Amino acid sequence: YSNIKIYNTPSASYLEVTPDSENDFGNYNCTAVNRIGQESLEFILVQ
Repeated sequence: YSNIKIYNTPSASYLEVTPDSENDFGNYNCTAVNRIGQESLEFILVQ
């Protein structure tokens, strides 16, 4: 998907969504995993 980009830095990662159509709006889930554990967060992209 050319409208979804992930940026990584040493301390964080960033998700950028640039909506191209109605289908891009809705629920997204972001999950981070490392040796200590796992964390997930759901967010909603609204128009």
